[in-house]
Amino acid sequence: SLLDPQAEEIACLIDINCNKQGRFVPVTGHPVVDARTAVTRYGVRTAIVMNPNYRDEIAAALDTEGLQITLIDETEVRP
Repeated sequence: SLLDPQAEEIACLIDINCNKQGRFVPVTGHPVVDARTAVTRYGVRTAIVMNPNYRDEIAAALDTEGLQITLIDETEVRP
């Protein structure tokens, strides 16, 4: 990830696509997981939304799952 090239600050990447889950990001080795795994295994409390067009959809899905993750837009993050 360009935001964390040494994999020191970002625990994992969340993706709803089950075909991507269980894999790793090239170069950094960040694991790709579902939201529940991000919370239970990696202790994720905050997630960066890379496409703000999906923020409301992501928030609704997290609410449906009963997961408490604070969402921030990638535009709010400074490398």
